[in-house]
Amino acid sequence: MFENSLFEGGSKDSEGNNKAILIAKTRMYNYVIRSCRIAAKSTRNDLKYVECAEKWFARMQRDPSVEPDHHTFTELINIYGLSFSPERAYDMLHLMRKFGLKPDVVTYTSVINAWAKSNNIEQMIRCFKEMQNQELQPNVRTYTIILNGLRESNLPDLKERAEKIFFDMKSRDVKANVVTYNTMLRIYRNEKDFDMAKRTLIEMLEYKINPDNHTIEAINKIPDLQNIRKALINEMRMTLKGKAPHRFERDTSYAPFARKHKIGAGKRNRKQRRRKAEETILDEVLGDRRNKPSQAK
Repeated sequence: MFENSLFEGGSKDSEGNNKAILIAKTRMYNYVIRSCRIAAKSTRNDLKYVECAEKWFARMQRDPSVEPDHHTFTELINIYGLSFSPERAYDMLHLMRKFGLKPDVVTYTSVINAWAKSNNIEQMIRCFKEMQNQELQPNVRTYTIILNGLRESNLPDLKERAEKIFFDMKSRDVKANVVTYNTMLRIYRNEKDFDMAKRTLIEMLEYKINPDNHTIEAINKIPDLQNIRKALINEMRMTLKGKAPHRFERDTSYAPFARKHKIGAGKRNRKQRRRKAEETILDEVLGDRRNKPSQAK
Protein backbone atom coordinates (compact mmCIF):
# COMPACT_ATOMS: atom_id res chain seq x y z
CA MET A 1 0.00 0.00 0.00
CA PHE A 2 2.76 2.39 0.95
CA GLU A 3 5.33 1.04 -1.45
CA ASN A 4 5.34 4.10 -3.65
CA SER A 5 7.87 6.56 -4.92
CA LEU A 6 7.24 8.92 -2.02
CA PHE A 7 9.11 6.64 0.37
CA GLU A 8 11.89 5.80 -2.05
CA GLY A 9 13.27 9.33 -2.38
CA GLY A 10 12.27 12.38 -4.34
CA SER A 11 13.52 14.65 -7.01
CA LYS A 12 16.15 17.27 -6.21
CA ASP A 13 15.07 19.97 -8.61
CA SER A 14 15.23 22.89 -6.21
CA GLU A 15 15.51 23.72 -2.54
CA GLY A 16 11.77 24.49 -2.30
CA ASN A 17 10.84 21.13 -3.80
CA ASN A 18 13.23 19.31 -1.47
CA LYS A 19 11.68 21.00 1.57
CA ALA A 20 8.16 20.17 0.43
CA ILE A 21 9.12 16.54 -0.21
CA LEU A 22 10.81 16.34 3.20
CA ILE A 23 7.68 17.57 4.97
CA ALA A 24 5.41 15.28 2.96
CA LYS A 25 7.54 12.20 3.57
CA THR A 26 7.85 12.93 7.30
CA ARG A 27 4.08 13.26 7.57
CA MET A 28 3.56 10.00 5.70
CA TYR A 29 5.93 8.11 7.99
CA ASN A 30 4.23 9.63 11.04
CA TYR A 31 0.85 8.67 9.65
CA VAL A 32 1.90 5.03 9.28
CA ILE A 33 3.35 4.90 12.82
CA ARG A 34 0.23 6.58 14.17
CA SER A 35 -1.92 4.00 12.38
CA CYS A 36 0.06 1.25 14.14
CA ARG A 37 -0.64 2.91 17.49
CA ILE A 38 -4.37 3.21 16.80
CA ALA A 39 -4.54 -0.41 15.62
CA ALA A 40 -2.69 -1.60 18.72
CA LYS A 41 -5.11 0.27 20.96
CA SER A 42 -8.25 -0.96 19.21
CA THR A 43 -7.26 -4.61 18.65
CA ARG A 44 -5.18 -5.15 21.84
CA ASN A 45 -2.58 -6.92 19.69
CA ASP A 46 0.23 -4.75 20.99
CA LEU A 47 3.33 -6.73 20.03
CA LYS A 48 2.35 -7.12 16.41
CA TYR A 49 1.85 -3.42 15.85
CA VAL A 50 4.85 -2.45 17.96
CA GLU A 51 6.99 -4.44 15.56
CA CYS A 52 5.25 -2.75 12.64
CA ALA A 53 5.92 0.72 14.09
CA GLU A 54 9.55 -0.16 14.77
CA LYS A 55 9.94 -1.42 11.23
CA TRP A 56 8.73 1.86 9.74
CA PHE A 57 10.82 3.89 12.19
CA ALA A 58 13.92 1.94 11.17
CA ARG A 59 13.06 2.55 7.55
CA MET A 60 12.64 6.24 8.33
CA GLN A 61 16.14 6.33 9.86
CA ARG A 62 17.64 4.69 6.77
CA ASP A 63 16.06 7.29 4.53
CA PRO A 64 18.61 10.14 4.20
CA SER A 65 16.02 12.57 2.86
CA VAL A 66 13.82 12.58 6.00
CA GLU A 67 14.31 13.06 9.73
CA PRO A 68 12.01 12.15 12.65
CA ASP A 69 10.26 14.98 14.48
CA HIS A 70 8.41 15.37 17.78
CA HIS A 71 5.28 13.66 16.41
CA THR A 72 7.31 10.60 15.45
CA PHE A 73 8.75 10.08 18.90
CA THR A 74 5.46 10.87 20.65
CA GLU A 75 3.65 8.19 18.68
CA LEU A 76 6.43 5.67 19.40
CA ILE A 77 6.30 6.50 23.12
CA ASN A 78 2.54 6.04 23.14
CA ILE A 79 2.70 2.67 21.43
CA TYR A 80 5.38 1.51 23.90
CA GLY A 81 3.06 2.61 26.68
CA LEU A 82 0.28 0.45 25.26
CA SER A 83 2.61 -2.56 25.18
CA PHE A 84 3.74 -1.96 28.80
CA SER A 85 7.31 -1.19 27.75
CA PRO A 86 8.07 2.02 29.68
CA GLU A 87 11.84 1.45 29.52
CA ARG A 88 11.78 1.60 25.73
CA ALA A 89 9.52 4.66 25.91
CA TYR A 90 12.02 6.38 28.19
CA ASP A 91 14.87 5.51 25.81
CA MET A 92 13.08 7.53 23.14
CA LEU A 93 13.85 10.69 25.12
CA HIS A 94 17.60 10.07 24.76
CA LEU A 95 17.19 9.15 21.11
CA MET A 96 15.35 12.41 20.50
CA ARG A 97 18.33 14.38 21.76
CA LYS A 98 20.61 12.52 19.36
CA PHE A 99 18.46 13.83 16.51
CA GLY A 100 18.77 17.36 17.87
CA LEU A 101 15.23 17.44 19.28
CA LYS A 102 14.40 18.66 22.77
CA PRO A 103 11.65 16.70 24.59
CA ASP A 104 8.64 18.86 25.34
CA VAL A 105 5.69 18.58 27.72
CA VAL A 106 3.78 16.23 25.42
CA THR A 107 6.61 13.72 25.08
CA TYR A 108 7.38 13.73 28.82
CA THR A 109 3.69 13.31 29.61
CA SER A 110 3.54 10.30 27.29
CA VAL A 111 6.54 8.73 29.06
CA ILE A 112 4.95 9.40 32.46
CA ASN A 113 1.78 7.74 31.19
CA ALA A 114 3.80 4.68 30.13
CA TRP A 115 5.31 4.38 33.63
CA ALA A 116 1.86 4.84 35.19
CA LYS A 117 0.30 2.10 33.06
CA SER A 118 3.05 -0.28 34.18
CA ASN A 119 2.34 0.66 37.82
CA ASN A 120 5.94 1.78 38.33
CA ILE A 121 5.25 4.73 40.62
CA GLU A 122 8.85 5.51 41.59
CA GLN A 123 9.99 5.81 37.97
CA MET A 124 6.88 7.85 37.18
CA ILE A 125 7.69 10.38 39.91
CA ARG A 126 11.37 10.39 38.88
CA CYS A 127 10.44 11.18 35.29
CA PHE A 128 8.11 13.91 36.53
CA LYS A 129 10.93 15.51 38.54
CA GLU A 130 13.24 15.25 35.53
CA MET A 131 10.61 17.05 33.49
CA GLN A 132 10.51 19.86 36.07
CA ASN A 133 14.30 20.06 36.10
CA GLN A 134 14.17 20.72 32.36
CA GLU A 135 12.09 23.84 33.18
CA LEU A 136 9.02 22.40 31.49
CA GLN A 137 5.62 23.38 32.88
CA PRO A 138 3.39 20.31 33.45
CA ASN A 139 -0.17 20.61 32.19
CA VAL A 140 -3.41 19.31 33.64
CA ARG A 141 -3.08 16.02 31.73
CA THR A 142 0.34 15.41 33.29
CA TYR A 143 -0.99 15.87 36.82
CA THR A 144 -4.11 13.81 36.14
CA ILE A 145 -2.06 10.89 34.82
CA ILE A 146 0.14 10.96 37.94
CA LEU A 147 -2.88 11.09 40.26
CA ASN A 148 -4.54 8.23 38.42
CA GLY A 149 -1.33 6.19 38.59
CA LEU A 150 -1.19 6.75 42.35
CA ARG A 151 -4.85 5.77 42.68
CA GLU A 152 -4.28 2.44 40.97
CA SER A 153 -1.22 1.64 43.10
CA ASN A 154 -1.22 -0.10 46.47
CA LEU A 155 1.15 2.27 48.23
CA PRO A 156 0.43 2.87 51.92
CA ASP A 157 1.04 6.62 51.56
CA LEU A 158 -0.72 7.15 48.22
CA LYS A 159 -3.16 9.68 49.70
CA GLU A 160 -0.35 11.88 51.04
CA ARG A 161 1.48 11.65 47.71
CA ALA A 162 -1.69 12.48 45.77
CA GLU A 163 -2.39 15.50 47.98
CA LYS A 164 1.18 16.71 47.45
CA ILE A 165 0.81 16.44 43.66
CA PHE A 166 -2.61 18.12 43.79
CA PHE A 167 -1.22 20.99 45.89
CA ASP A 168 1.73 21.37 43.52
CA MET A 169 -0.69 21.67 40.60
CA LYS A 170 -2.60 24.45 42.36
CA SER A 171 0.59 26.28 43.30
CA ARG A 172 1.62 26.36 39.62
CA ASP A 173 -1.77 27.84 38.61
CA VAL A 174 -2.72 24.77 36.58
CA LYS A 175 -6.51 24.57 36.53
CA ALA A 176 -7.87 21.15 37.39
CA ASN A 177 -10.64 19.70 35.23
CA VAL A 178 -13.44 17.30 36.03
CA VAL A 179 -11.21 14.25 35.43
CA THR A 180 -8.69 15.51 38.00
CA TYR A 181 -11.36 16.08 40.63
CA ASN A 182 -12.97 12.71 39.92
CA THR A 183 -9.60 11.04 40.49
CA MET A 184 -9.16 12.80 43.83
CA LEU A 185 -12.69 11.85 44.87
CA ARG A 186 -11.97 8.20 44.11
CA ILE A 187 -8.72 8.37 46.11
CA TYR A 188 -10.50 9.79 49.16
CA ARG A 189 -13.33 7.29 48.77
CA ASN A 190 -10.93 4.35 48.63
CA GLU A 191 -8.99 5.69 51.61
CA LYS A 192 -12.30 6.30 53.47
CA ASP A 193 -11.46 9.95 54.04
CA PHE A 194 -15.03 11.14 53.55
CA ASP A 195 -14.43 14.58 55.03
CA MET A 196 -11.79 15.45 52.40
CA ALA A 197 -13.99 13.96 49.69
CA LYS A 198 -16.77 16.33 50.71
CA ARG A 199 -14.40 19.31 50.69
CA THR A 200 -13.09 18.31 47.26
CA LEU A 201 -16.58 18.06 45.79
CA ILE A 202 -17.62 21.40 47.26
CA GLU A 203 -14.44 23.00 45.90
CA MET A 204 -15.19 21.49 42.50
CA LEU A 205 -18.70 22.99 42.49
CA GLU A 206 -17.43 26.37 43.74
CA TYR A 207 -15.00 26.53 40.82
CA LYS A 208 -17.99 25.87 38.52
CA ILE A 209 -16.55 22.65 37.14
CA ASN A 210 -19.43 20.64 35.78
CA PRO A 211 -19.78 17.15 37.32
CA ASP A 212 -20.39 14.18 35.05
CA ASN A 213 -21.46 10.55 35.38
CA HIS A 214 -18.04 9.59 36.75
CA THR A 215 -18.46 12.15 39.53
CA ILE A 216 -21.71 10.49 40.59
CA GLU A 217 -20.02 7.09 40.51
CA ALA A 218 -17.08 8.41 42.58
CA ILE A 219 -19.32 9.69 45.41
CA ASN A 220 -21.69 6.72 45.26
CA LYS A 221 -20.59 5.09 48.54
CA ILE A 222 -19.74 8.22 50.52
CA PRO A 223 -22.43 8.65 53.22
CA ASP A 224 -22.04 12.42 53.72
CA LEU A 225 -22.51 13.18 50.02
CA GLN A 226 -25.72 11.34 49.27
CA ASN A 227 -27.85 14.50 49.40
CA ILE A 228 -25.52 16.26 46.94
CA ARG A 229 -25.51 13.14 44.79
CA LYS A 230 -29.31 13.04 44.66
CA ALA A 231 -29.41 16.74 43.76
CA LEU A 232 -26.96 16.16 40.91
CA ILE A 233 -28.98 13.18 39.70
CA ASN A 234 -32.20 15.18 39.72
CA GLU A 235 -30.54 17.99 37.78
CA MET A 236 -29.19 15.49 35.25
CA ARG A 237 -32.64 13.98 34.81
CA MET A 238 -34.17 17.41 34.29
CA THR A 239 -31.45 18.10 31.76
CA LEU A 240 -32.19 14.88 29.90
CA LYS A 241 -35.93 15.63 29.86
CA GLY A 242 -35.32 19.08 28.39
CA LYS A 243 -36.61 21.02 31.43
CA ALA A 244 -33.25 22.68 32.10
CA PRO A 245 -30.43 23.95 29.89
CA HIS A 246 -27.62 21.53 29.22
CA ARG A 247 -24.99 21.96 31.92
CA PHE A 248 -22.87 18.85 31.67
CA GLU A 249 -20.12 18.48 29.10
CA ARG A 250 -20.31 15.12 27.38
CA ASP A 251 -17.64 13.40 25.32
CA THR A 252 -19.52 10.16 24.72
CA SER A 253 -19.69 8.54 21.31
CA TYR A 254 -23.35 8.08 20.44
CA ALA A 255 -22.90 5.89 17.39
CA PRO A 256 -23.26 2.53 19.24
CA PHE A 257 -26.49 3.72 20.85
CA ALA A 258 -27.81 4.95 17.53
CA ARG A 259 -27.19 1.55 15.93
CA LYS A 260 -28.64 -0.33 18.91
CA HIS A 261 -31.86 1.67 19.07
CA LYS A 262 -32.15 2.11 15.30
CA ILE A 263 -31.99 5.89 15.38
CA GLY A 264 -31.16 7.70 12.18
CA ALA A 265 -27.70 9.09 11.59
CA GLY A 266 -28.77 12.44 10.11
CA LYS A 267 -28.62 15.85 11.75
CA ARG A 268 -32.35 15.77 12.45
CA ASN A 269 -31.87 12.83 14.83
CA ARG A 270 -28.85 14.27 16.61
CA LYS A 271 -30.75 15.32 19.74
CA GLN A 272 -32.61 12.04 19.85
CA ARG A 273 -29.32 10.05 19.66
CA ARG A 274 -27.74 12.15 22.38
CA ARG A 275 -30.75 11.89 24.68
CA LYS A 276 -31.01 8.12 24.27
CA ALA A 277 -27.29 7.67 24.91
CA GLU A 278 -27.37 9.84 28.01
CA GLU A 279 -30.39 8.02 29.38
CA THR A 280 -28.66 4.68 28.89
CA ILE A 281 -25.48 5.90 30.61
CA LEU A 282 -27.51 7.36 33.46
CA ASP A 283 -29.36 4.08 33.95
CA GLU A 284 -26.06 2.18 34.06
CA VAL A 285 -24.73 4.54 36.72
CA LEU A 286 -27.87 4.57 38.87
CA GLY A 287 -29.03 1.02 38.30
CA ASP A 288 -32.70 1.91 38.80
CA ARG A 289 -34.43 1.38 35.50
CA ARG A 290 -37.70 0.64 37.34
CA ASN A 291 -37.89 4.18 38.77
CA LYS A 292 -36.98 5.80 35.50
CA PRO A 293 -39.17 8.91 35.02
CA SER A 294 -41.44 8.99 32.03
CA GLN A 295 -40.45 11.31 29.21
CA ALA A 296 -42.43 14.46 28.70
CA LYS A 297 -44.86 14.24 25.84
